[in-house]
Amino acid sequence: MPLIKEFIAEHETVTNAAGDALRAPDAGDLSVARALVSDMTAVLRAHWKGEEDGLFPASLTALTGDEWDVSIQAWRTAHPGAVLHPAG
Repeated sequence: MPLIKEFIAEHETVTNAAGDALRAPDAGDLSVARALVSDMTAVLRAHWKGEEDGLFPASLTALTGDEWDVSIQAWRTAHPGAVLHPAG
């Protein structure tokens, strides 16, 4: 599934950049850290938009009620303490 592969690649890009951004100050490269955080922000904004406009609406039409419940429970497990906000 190309869309899922793209989302996974974006996760990997951000994870790798985050690691580099964490190491950059130790090497005295604050400008590199800032640039990496800026790059991560751009990738994440596009990623979230893709999820909100593509993946999540597609899930609503593709998943059964029970599958949706399992997905929401997995989200809650992955995001302890986070709040899901109703659409609208």
